[in-house]
Amino acid sequence: MSNASGASSGSSIHRSRGRFYGVPKTCPCGEQIMELISKSNNNPYRRYYRCGYAVARKLANDNHMFKWVDEAHLEEIEH
Repeated sequence: MSNASGASSGSSIHRSRGRFYGVPKTCPCGEQIMELISKSNNNPYRRYYRCGYAVARKLANDNHMFKWVDEAHLEEIEH
């Protein structure tokens, strides 16, 4: 995924009932978050946050952080 950039934000992520709200800074595993662009047919060009460890190892269907950027920003506003 060559369209990656390091994600940094002044926002913090909030946790409630096992779910994370807001813009993530780190994955629960401790790794940094990357901001990427989807190339899927269902979500073309949609931006998302993903754990750098999972990206480097091309993991799928795992417990590492994945969150759509637009949803994370909306959660920041709502919480």
